[in-house]
Amino acid sequence: MIGILGEGSVSYRQFFRTSLAVLCVASFASAGILQTFKVGRQPTHIGVNIPTNKVYVDNVLDNTVSVIDLSVNKVTATVPLASKPAGLAVNPATNRFYVSVKGGVAVYDGVDNSLITTIAVSGNPSIIAMNPNNKNIYVQDSADNEVHVIDTDSDEVIAELPVSHPGNGIAIDQTTNQVFVSSASPSGGSVSVFDGSSNLLINTLTLPGNPSFTYLDTLKGFGFLYLYAITQPAGGGPYSFSVVDTSSGALVNQIPLQGTPGGVIAEGISNEEAITNDGMSKVDFMHQNETKIHCKEQVGRGPAGMAIFAPWFNAEMVVANRLDNTVTLLLGFGCP
Repeated sequence: MIGILGEGSVSYRQFFRTSLAVLCVASFASAGILQTFKVGRQPTHIGVNIPTNKVYVDNVLDNTVSVIDLSVNKVTATVPLASKPAGLAVNPATNRFYVSVKGGVAVYDGVDNSLITTIAVSGNPSIIAMNPNNKNIYVQDSADNEVHVIDTDSDEVIAELPVSHPGNGIAIDQTTNQVFVSSASPSGGSVSVFDGSSNLLINTLTLPGNPSFTYLDTLKGFGFLYLYAITQPAGGGPYSFSVVDTSSGALVNQIPLQGTPGGVIAEGISNEEAITNDGMSKVDFMHQNETKIHCKEQVGRGPAGMAIFAPWFNAEMVVANRLDNTVTLLLGFGCP
């Protein structure tokens, strides 16, 4: 385990990043806590801006966003919101961050954290995802069973994507420019696949037993495209990590999970996957072809949102811990 660094340990961070740039080409380093940051109450959704080295996390019970600057290893700002946040995303290209609030999506300038505008949307905006191909953002609407598509150049809603039920998961595949949206309900769920250019529905993915889908991410490599998902049986029951071949819709693998997972991240063509579990207060690591979790790393209580910093070069991960009001910075992916 790596000890917690002090606020002045910038040179150590740069040393780790330089060293791991070589090591990560072969395999990911073992995970360890690099630092823990105290933020607001119930931090849940998290995003990163790699060029500026900043982390953004919304604090649901405080109606704020904490800004963590990893160049100086501390929280540098607390941004007030108009209402309770329900989703967050970052656009590194424009240095802006977006927060779902009551009645709309608030747009902030990453330079000085000032509010630029609030884009009005209907229903209850929640999860946000950014499409780097066209700079559109996709906002899950938990009230109207649709996804709002917003053009970030004009800051206007340009389309509404219908889904059967909200599911907390939107994933963008940059290679195919496809948008995957999860649906979850007691009777079961699916993944709606939309064309990122036309916004048309092009496919619907379901699995045997009609499980619900929540969190999503995509994995690309070796000519294949896989969808990584957290699924739950129709009617309830334990969660699973599911791997779906998006070309055929077939279930490739499924690994049982404990507790209530708080997210899923694909770790590049190494086929390693990281999943938070707020029942165990740990991050779970596994490979998509394995039959079980191969190791766990202790973080804070109630881990929820996760984000990574360019895993092939920096091998760092941040995790929002809802129950102890912290953000954990992990160095490396995997366990000894």
